[in-house]
Amino acid sequence: MIEALHYLRKAIIDRLSGSIVLNSQNVPVYNRVPSDATEPFIKVYSLQNEEIEFNRDTYILDCITRIDVVTSFDGDSGGELDANQIVSQVLTLVRTRANDNVTNEINDLINTIRARSTYNENIQETENILRECSTVTTNGYFDLSANGLNVYTSVLMNTTYFEEDAEDKTYFRAIIELSNKIAQQNLTTTSIPENPYKPTTQSSSQEQQSVNLNYRFIFGVDSSISTTEHYYYPLFATQTEANYFDSQNGGTGTSHTHTFVDDPSSSTWYMPTNGGTHSATSPPSGSEYTEITSYAYVDTDGDGILNAVDTDDDGDGQTDANETLYGSDPLDSSSTYADLDGDGIADSSDNDRDGDGYDNSVDAFPDDASQWQAPTSSFEGAILEFTTTSANQQVKIGTRTYGVSGGNTPNYVVDWGDGNSDTITSLTTPTHTYANSGSYDVKISGTFTRFRFGSGLSSTEINALTDVKQWGNLTLETMEDAFKSCDGLSALTATDTPTIASGGKLKNAFAYSNVVTIPNLGSWDVAHISDFSNAFIDSVYPLDTTTYDSLLIGWASQNLQSNVSLNMGGSQYSSGAAATARETIRTTYNWTITDGGQV
Repeated sequence: MIEALHYLRKAIIDRLSGSIVLNSQNVPVYNRVPSDATEPFIKVYSLQNEEIEFNRDTYILDCITRIDVVTSFDGDSGGELDANQIVSQVLTLVRTRANDNVTNEINDLINTIRARSTYNENIQETENILRECSTVTTNGYFDLSANGLNVYTSVLMNTTYFEEDAEDKTYFRAIIELSNKIAQQNLTTTSIPENPYKPTTQSSSQEQQSVNLNYRFIFGVDSSISTTEHYYYPLFATQTEANYFDSQNGGTGTSHTHTFVDDPSSSTWYMPTNGGTHSATSPPSGSEYTEITSYAYVDTDGDGILNAVDTDDDGDGQTDANETLYGSDPLDSSSTYADLDGDGIADSSDNDRDGDGYDNSVDAFPDDASQWQAPTSSFEGAILEFTTTSANQQVKIGTRTYGVSGGNTPNYVVDWGDGNSDTITSLTTPTHTYANSGSYDVKISGTFTRFRFGSGLSSTEINALTDVKQWGNLTLETMEDAFKSCDGLSALTATDTPTIASGGKLKNAFAYSNVVTIPNLGSWDVAHISDFSNAFIDSVYPLDTTTYDSLLIGWASQNLQSNVSLNMGGSQYSSGAAATARETIRTTYNWTITDGGQV
């Protein structure tokens, strides 16, 4: 059976690319969105491939593809119309029916009939039939015939619109779900006359009726006979043909069956008892023979090594066996699994992702082979990095400025990293001015209960925060709005985990920030947290797959709260352990998880 998803996805991308226009500009179409992409853009990715019907000759698949339209705008309105206009163009291209060229030709034929004939009911009926042909026998479905596939239905399942508010802009998105039913085309055969010859006890004076024979051969493996590839011939698609061949070669009209492990059509073939060969070292010489398209004869990457003996069919540097094991496509060089150290083990299953010889569990830098041990420090509090770009620039630590939770009156020390420090004992926003531009490690120790950069600070003050290097021994009453809209953050380097008090929240913790990597996120203790609203959501900078995999696998092992909603935006997860963990969280604890689907 042919894997149809990537062929269909490529066909959709090809059809949309260069055809979608907004404000006189082409809208780019991606499968994987580059980090420097700007709105508007379209992302096409596969969601599901389900076999819905099969028989001996045909496989029928239901392939579901998502088309994600992303637009943005500044101000209070305008984005809806941009999204609507793009969606309208997309649907026009992916939901076509009649082929315009054929329709025009049929209309010309109708006009010719009218010019040459006197009107009557028969002529009218002819016109009606021709018009029906233009809309029924021709269509605009995706043509995958070159890949051995036939798209015969295209159904719009739904189009969902939603809005995401960021600090500097608003995103309007539309997700189109398209279902295409696809049949794998079977091999064509020469038709056989009715009442073909069958062995009977007829008298020798009766003339046997001839049968049209469609000869085939394959270089393949029938594991019931041998594990070595040989040439097998003659092979026929029907028992009738094989029996007739046998009767014409001294037999009594009998045959037997073969199936081949490297036959992409997975068909059952018939070989006559007399005149068949199972172990030839060369193909048959007759011009009447047609080769069964065998996997053995394909060279996907064009390296001169046939797929039958090539351990890396698509030439992407990952073996076919490993790609199959870890869920990527061994016949698509653009489909690979994450493997940081190149050892052939997917990062999601590798106990030493960076290949430095230290297990991830004891490696303070599991994704950096140049270091593994965190610097020894006697400081036990939190360490933040602030970066200034000009002299005399002011920075602020976002924190609680009103109310006191559980009697935890502030009483902490801030070491600003330039030789200055402040002791804070009231609800205020710690502020400091650096004489020179540069990066400074700011240390916080004592009774400090909340980060809140997402409220009350200017964008310049928010974006001066460029890293969280250590969570330390602070007990945080909540993480709500902690680092919301912090565009200066991208990859946190803290390898320890924060302590969040019972009843705390992760609501908007990293919402609309540029954070894509959070080390050891799966080790965060979230068993007592029930509000994860938009904790990591961002349509442009979703958490990377490694971080999201860690979250799913780690959190699935905790005793989580039930009936929780977790919106991960466009974050995608790997197959295998991460996909299993996601399903465990969803079914065991009844979580509603929204994300970008499986990679």
